[in-house]
Amino acid sequence: MEQLYGFGHWFGHWFGHWFGHWFGQILGIPLLLLLLGDFVATFIYHVPEHVFGRYHSIVHHSPNRSFVSYALRQHCPQALLPGFLGALPYLIWVPLLWLISPLGTVVGLLLAQLHVIWRHQFAPDYRTPRLVKILCRWLCITTPERHRLHHCNAVSVTNFSP
Repeated sequence: MEQLYGFGHWFGHWFGHWFGHWFGQILGIPLLLLLLGDFVATFIYHVPEHVFGRYHSIVHHSPNRSFVSYALRQHCPQALLPGFLGALPYLIWVPLLWLISPLGTVVGLLLAQLHVIWRHQFAPDYRTPRLVKILCRWLCITTPERHRLHHCNAVSVTNFSP
């Protein structure tokens, strides 16, 4: 536990040196949570789920996109597992990052959830503002338009019959 606190103290001090201690933790911890969570979610969950999984393609890439709704309608509780596994890559970092900055951890989880909601904005007429799109491209953040293409490409190669 002391080693984790030592890392947290070092990390907070490093960000504090550049941004002011409080601001560094509020900025650095959410950024770290998003980077670590997105990396694990993409390469350890999402890509293998597309290759080997069943429920992710059936549920998440269907027009409904609700694991809970699918599990209830199909009487298939195991369909909830991929929904939980999609959040797990972010949640596994909470105990470590909470030691460094509880507020930064909460901000990171909120930003992660808001990004999930935003990138699933599939209104046909929605357009990401140009400046936001440029910022997202620079920060390697997926916009709703790019994520919509991912869903369309997955739908075209997926058989949705359970």
